[in-house]
Amino acid sequence: MVVFWLCTIGTLMFASSISAQSVSTSLYPSVDPDLLAQALNISEDCVEALNASLPCDPTLFQMAGTVDNFYWELDNVTNLCTPGCFQAVDSWTDDVSTRCAFDSIVAYGKIVPAESVAGRYSEGFSLACLTNQNASESADVDMSWCLIESQDWVGSDVIRPDCTTDASDPSCADPTNISADDERLANLYNDDVLCSECFVQMMYQRLNSPYPPDHDYSDYLIQQYQDILDVCNATQNMPELVIRTPPDYATAVPPLLNISGTGDNSCTGQTIVKSTLDPNANCNSIAQAFNVATGDVQAATRSNDCALSTASICLPAPCTLQRISVDATCDSLAASFSTTKLNVTTVSFLSWNPNINGLCDSLPAGDYVCASAPGGSYIPPAPPPGSANANGQQRGGNDGNTAGTPDNTTTPVSTTVTGSSPASAPSPTQTGITSKCTKYVEAQSGDFCVKFAQDNNITPDQLYAWNTVLGAGGSNCDTQFFLGYYYCVATS
Repeated sequence: MVVFWLCTIGTLMFASSISAQSVSTSLYPSVDPDLLAQALNISEDCVEALNASLPCDPTLFQMAGTVDNFYWELDNVTNLCTPGCFQAVDSWTDDVSTRCAFDSIVAYGKIVPAESVAGRYSEGFSLACLTNQNASESADVDMSWCLIESQDWVGSDVIRPDCTTDASDPSCADPTNISADDERLANLYNDDVLCSECFVQMMYQRLNSPYPPDHDYSDYLIQQYQDILDVCNATQNMPELVIRTPPDYATAVPPLLNISGTGDNSCTGQTIVKSTLDPNANCNSIAQAFNVATGDVQAATRSNDCALSTASICLPAPCTLQRISVDATCDSLAASFSTTKLNVTTVSFLSWNPNINGLCDSLPAGDYVCASAPGGSYIPPAPPPGSANANGQQRGGNDGNTAGTPDNTTTPVSTTVTGSSPASAPSPTQTGITSKCTKYVEAQSGDFCVKFAQDNNITPDQLYAWNTVLGAGGSNCDTQFFLGYYYCVATS
């Protein structure tokens, strides 16, 4: 399926206000506007405009900010796209454009026009609320939500030859050798989809965006768009297309710090003296300087912009820092921090980052978090042979081991079995093991999927492919990786 693009510059903190009488949303409902203006280095007038209250569903409007990141249901768009929300978003966007015209913010290391915050929300909202009647005045056409309809479109990125029957095709030897006909959109979708009001309208709206992606394919897409209008005899029905070049945002340079940390008897971490900090230091630059999470700096300073109101602050002990990437979650970060010696759970990750910003499913990209326990982690040694491991939190009724144990099973004595056919498979095993498996290994105490794969000199992806019960990408490891069961670790 052709994917046009996603927004690459994210949005700022988003929150909502809900009462019994109404539902409204605003960007910064609980933040002091004066402090916020200082933190973002924008005018108070711009902050007031950005922070306007909108009569829109808060969760759905937040989703509209990154509209392509979500699967939308019919009730989502009907609840979001109300007349009141439409009118408010239009007025809000115009007001922000006027009052923030000379203001800029720093987002993901770039200096971005402040008005683009509202602009990106407005663009996502318009795409979510696009219907097949937006450009049609015909009452005979049944109304359809284009975003919902688009989720059922089936096409292809390019047309690929069947190289098993025609190996002479040039693209069989070189997959990048693609003819113009094989990447023509008019050949990738049937005419019912291609010439539908929604397909043409959505392509126009994406091409007309004031926020094109970093990796821009405008030349190709404009050519395809004009071709589609010709194929569908729709040339006279569409407005003029205005193409914008990708914005060239300047890189923001963080202020330097005069780094100095001292200790005292009351602070168990790092005591930071205000006079040793650069006056222009921000939350992330302080976090980097002292190896602490961004949220911990905000908590210690009791300030969203990390301005010190006291002579000194107490920060936690240093940790290993990791910058949050776009679309990262608590679960994905915890998994990425796990090693062969330490399984980092989401609970562990949150204990290292008690003041993390945002929600676990939508963390603010650009913030810093701890990838290790502040002050270091204790990794216990392996238990001696023959000893019992009866500690640790139990999961699924097992004895506290990372690999779960199903009921009524007997653990075999042997831990490795090598063979050449499925008949030599040991017991117990689970369904979904590849028929080409030649080596099985038993899951031991303390094993988890990634560790088990590394200990057996295979990649996690190989483990999941050869043991499909573990799910794509290991999605079932928490529920289907059992202590005492055998898993395939080699194939013929």
